[in-house]
Amino acid sequence: MRIITAVVIPFLFFALSALQINAQNFELDSAKNAYYQGDLSKAKMYIDLAARNRHYADNADMHLYRGVIYFYLGYNEKTRSKVPEATLIAYDALMQCYTLDTTATRKEQVLNFLVNLAFTCHDVAVDFYQNRKFDLAWKNFETVLKIIPLDEHAILYKNQLFPDKERLYAAYSAQQAGLYDEAIVHYKYFIDKDVQDPQFYLSAGGVFFLKKDTTAALNALDKGRALFPNDKALRLQELAIVLLLDNPKLKLQKLSDAISADRENPKWYMVRGDLYERLKQDEQAEADYLKVLQINTDSITEAAYYLGAMYYDQALPFEKIKNNTNPKDLHKYKPIKQKTDELFMKSARMFEKRLEYGEHEDSLLYLLDIYDRLGYAFQKDKIQERLKKVQ
Repeated sequence: MRIITAVVIPFLFFALSALQINAQNFELDSAKNAYYQGDLSKAKMYIDLAARNRHYADNADMHLYRGVIYFYLGYNEKTRSKVPEATLIAYDALMQCYTLDTTATRKEQVLNFLVNLAFTCHDVAVDFYQNRKFDLAWKNFETVLKIIPLDEHAILYKNQLFPDKERLYAAYSAQQAGLYDEAIVHYKYFIDKDVQDPQFYLSAGGVFFLKKDTTAALNALDKGRALFPNDKALRLQELAIVLLLDNPKLKLQKLSDAISADRENPKWYMVRGDLYERLKQDEQAEADYLKVLQINTDSITEAAYYLGAMYYDQALPFEKIKNNTNPKDLHKYKPIKQKTDELFMKSARMFEKRLEYGEHEDSLLYLLDIYDRLGYAFQKDKIQERLKKVQ
């Protein structure tokens, strides 16, 4: 977002001198005089009194002056801080005047002010956005969108104030303000266009997901990924949503895509390995966990634990068969015992590896159980001693 300086009319307005105050129009005439004297504070006070007076309800002149006074209150940074919705009030008042007085002269007068107001609303919206006042930013961008169709001479367009940009800024502001339904209105407008900004697809996907429209969220992110295949944020957002779904095939596909794009990131191997393990595809899970050990990062301890637990779980069914096999029947007993011991030892090596990086009670308990099952009394005693220190 950038500031666009209003260029059309500086301190424009009627070439009139201060007015004589009429008792019947005291509030309006007082507001006019204060305005021409440059006293915006007093002008605001009197024009607010006039706006609350039913006498002026259908007075186009009152609405015009109210719009002009609030225009300058919003234009000036100091007064805007006291009246943050000044530009919005200005728009409503000018449009009320436009509705009440349709003469050509008045129409041209009001439209000139509205064009200037659009520039001011844009700049004010940018300022509010930068200061995290997102609801006010959204309201001002929306006001610009309302004014643009009224610009018969395309002055706003010629000065690079384009409706699609304002609509995009309005969407971002609404989202930041938590106005998700309002943001979605604009995101849906853009979704079939090739927006050359990955942030758009990231934001749209996030809002659709927050509104529990997972299909729309993934469609937005897929389109963004097609346009910006190397954008890491889009890939992570898409993957985060997919991992919450009950769709193992899609999860594996997106995790494999993530690994292809970032082969040295242990996180994706860990997540995919865990998914493979849940799907009872132990060989693929083992390959992913072992890859983490090869990468040699902080994830080693996690991978070692997962491998140890997986080998342990694999050993238990073989142990049950072994326990139900007659030891004297060496032809059957020996190979099943060998397989059981092999898996328990693979499990023990993984837990021992994890303990190289610090004492972990859960790994020590696993080892205590494994060495007991294997009948390794010496190793079991050593583990018991270590357990006493951490419990």
